[in-house]
Amino acid sequence: MFKKDSIYIGIVYALILPLLFFIPVYFFVQKFDLDMHTQSFLFIVGVALNLILMRRANKERKEFILKGILLVSFLYAILFCYFKFKGLA
Repeated sequence: MFKKDSIYIGIVYALILPLLFFIPVYFFVQKFDLDMHTQSFLFIVGVALNLILMRRANKERKEFILKGILLVSFLYAILFCYFKFKGLA
C-alpha cells in the first residue's frame, strides 16, 4: 500500500481518510438534525480510522509514514477536545 516512506505521505493519508468518512456523514447528521453526541462520534471515528492506517504502516515498517499519521491523529484529538470543551461537539 505504501511505496515511499515520507512523513508528508503519512500526513496526507491521515487527513484524507477521515475526511472521506467525515464529510458525507456530517452532512447526513445535519440534514436529519441528529443530536450533538453524533458529531463527537465522528471525531472519534476519524482517529480510529487513522489507527487502521497506523497498523498498516507499522506492518510494512514505514516509520516516517507512521509518524505523519500519528501527528495528524494528535491534531484530531486536540480539535476534539477543543470543540468538546467549547460546547460545539
